[in-house]
Amino acid sequence: MITPENARSYAIFVKQYARNGQISVVNRSILQRQQAQLKLTPAEAEAIERRVLQLLTQAAQAGTPSLRSASASAAPLVEATATEATDAARGENISRPTHVQENDSLADPKQQSIRQYGQEFLRAIQLESPPGELLRQELKQSQARLALTDETVNAIEYRVSQNFHTQSQQYQTHLKRYEQAFSQALQQGLPLSPATQEHLSELQQSLGLRQPDVTDLQGQLLSQHLTATQADESAQTALDEIDLDQTALVDTPSTQILPAYASTVPTAPPAESASFISTQDIPPELPPTQLPAQPIAAAQSTESEPLTLRSEAGVDYVPLRDLLRQQKWLEADRETLAVMLKAANRTEAGWLDAEALTQFPCSDLHTIDRLWSYYSNGKFGFRAQWHVYPMPKRSRTSFAHTQPSRVVQNQVLEFTKKIDWWTERLEFLKYHNQLTFSLEAPQGHLPALWFWTIPWWKALQNGGIGSGRGGCSVDNQTLPAFMARLRVCGFE
Repeated sequence: MITPENARSYAIFVKQYARNGQISVVNRSILQRQQAQLKLTPAEAEAIERRVLQLLTQAAQAGTPSLRSASASAAPLVEATATEATDAARGENISRPTHVQENDSLADPKQQSIRQYGQEFLRAIQLESPPGELLRQELKQSQARLALTDETVNAIEYRVSQNFHTQSQQYQTHLKRYEQAFSQALQQGLPLSPATQEHLSELQQSLGLRQPDVTDLQGQLLSQHLTATQADESAQTALDEIDLDQTALVDTPSTQILPAYASTVPTAPPAESASFISTQDIPPELPPTQLPAQPIAAAQSTESEPLTLRSEAGVDYVPLRDLLRQQKWLEADRETLAVMLKAANRTEAGWLDAEALTQFPCSDLHTIDRLWSYYSNGKFGFRAQWHVYPMPKRSRTSFAHTQPSRVVQNQVLEFTKKIDWWTERLEFLKYHNQLTFSLEAPQGHLPALWFWTIPWWKALQNGGIGSGRGGCSVDNQTLPAFMARLRVCGFE
């Protein structure tokens, strides 16, 4: 559901990128990105655009003088660069105050056209540098509409490109500085203290870093830090075991090495030193008919293979079946998220909230579960997760609403520990790439991405720093709502 904040943010973007009551191809690409980030459906975005363009048209007809300056204030980087491009096209040095340049450009239609082309070219190279064929065609149309010569356009593009690359290099330098600060914070231990988080937030604001860039960087550094930490712990554990083995060997009496098929223990002392194996200890060669059977690589369920892939939402489950048949567990986990988003009509949103889970189609839940259960021999699937989840089996009501929140949270935490989703030492949920995508995983370990995928703001509410549940604490809504839905759909 759209929030007032998201609607207001998108309206500001539409106002910024609208030109003469229309949205160009270049600006449409930018708005589509903003639409995806704000989780707006096409219908919601279209309604906002229609309303904003209507208000802009009315304001233009009424002679409102501040529309252009309002757009300028919303995008200072674009305006500053375009102003320099204007002076470059005129062959002047940039030495006058910015407000004088803005007043001059508003007074002179030609300077206004130069400024506008500079803005459009900057947006184009922000999308693709140098501009591709589609963007170049759009720029040619803008040049013709603004009646600018090739010489003027070349001067504008040269100056805008120079400033853009300079600012990009400065931005990467700032991002590197934040990376160093965040790495140092990780060395102090997790979870990060409130003071450290506040310091990092202030540093991000002072450096002018965009939130998506910071989120991606934090996710990469956290993953590397946790991987290195686990490797160190594994190495230390191996060294400790070696020390224990060496201790166990001290003063240990010699014993005879017996063949694996021996049924009795010999009472006579060994004729040879225990450091060697006598020929009597080597089992005779078995005839071909007595060779032990090789273990089956992938156990199959005794149930028949699911043939009917029912779906109330018209979802195609054949790709998921094929991936599970090949035991491509990671790819199947990703495909499971995709089909669940389709079944819940949440593809645009990109994640499953508690409300969507409580209304999830039962036939689709059973189809997904049967596929996972069959090809994992009952180890994976929703039914496996249902049986692991610690909850009162008697009540058919939503236990999330009938029990104290502390009890529900303890149940969720116990569940994540049982199926190895929880990091004991660090006390938060693992990152998705730290899960076990093989049959060696615990019962109910997969599928998991349907639960892991949440937006960055939801992760922030649960103590995480990036998108996804990695590094988060448990919440009292998602898993209880899902288990309640499984109960309603007859998974008992």
